[in-house]
Amino acid sequence: MELRKYRPQDCAEMARLFYDTVHTVNAADYTEEQLDAWADGQVDLEKWNASFLEHDTLVAVEGKTIVGFGDMDSTGYLDRLYVHKDYQKKGIAAAICDRLERGIRKRAAFRTETDGNARQAEGERVGLTFTTHASITARPFFEKRGYVVKKEQQVERHGILLTNFVMERTEVLELLRLTKEKENELEACAQILMKSFAHAWNTKEEAEETLRETLESGILVAIRREKKVAGFVGAHPEYPFGW
Repeated sequence: MELRKYRPQDCAEMARLFYDTVHTVNAADYTEEQLDAWADGQVDLEKWNASFLEHDTLVAVEGKTIVGFGDMDSTGYLDRLYVHKDYQKKGIAAAICDRLERGIRKRAAFRTETDGNARQAEGERVGLTFTTHASITARPFFEKRGYVVKKEQQVERHGILLTNFVMERTEVLELLRLTKEKENELEACAQILMKSFAHAWNTKEEAEETLRETLESGILVAIRREKKVAGFVGAHPEYPFGW
């Protein structure tokens, strides 16, 4: 399976997947009348395409077949998440959510001013909130991901009421400016560097040395999630790029 960015030419196939999935996977939890109101087969492709382009939208592909898709806006709201009826329980929905949530974390880390981090002795905390409106069918999936139900609601579609749940998950990213003395964080960042650029560093020691050299005149900020280093941001005045 490949995860890639959405392309406008995907929209019609995604609309067919949406219809088929709703009318099969969700049939255990909603009446036929509700399913017809939810997915009537008349998707406005122009509006869908505009929405997908505005959001961070990912498409899961197996061979030449789209087997799933999901989109999240810049606030962390997951708008749509659907997996092909023949590809259920293969980890596709989780993979899409993981990647979309990762994008929000990256933007949260990079939004902080680099020179602002330089002035900080320790670090700062960034709170993130992920939300979605989950169907009865999807509720257990999101609960396993740590989402909690904030409220149950009735949504009207073509005069028919459907039950769904406003669900939310919060987390905190800690942005910590690194120094040479923070051995554990430097080692964790070196591991990330090696995994990201395996062709450039053969050993952890080489990667650590590169990071230490960056600290001589640049900045490294570790991104900790649940008290573990999940990434880092690096900037060096001699290079027109960073990590």
